[in-house]
Amino acid sequence: LRPAVAVTGAMLAFAALLSWAGLVPASIAVVVIGSLGNRDFRIGEVIVFALVLSAFAALLFVRGIGLTVDLF
Repeated sequence: LRPAVAVTGAMLAFAALLSWAGLVPASIAVVVIGSLGNRDFRIGEVIVFALVLSAFAALLFVRGIGLTVDLF
């Protein structure tokens, strides 16, 4: 039940944060909240992964395909 709640919460947070806070904070939130579903949650690894994923998403969607979304 814990993983399902974490993934659902991560998706809802992404949907709520994308237009309000931007792509980078929404991506960071989805990784951190989704990671809470794992019993081996390590905050250091999660933060590094969230930053790398957010940078990749920003490069791919904004620079790569020209999606018009605010970064912050």
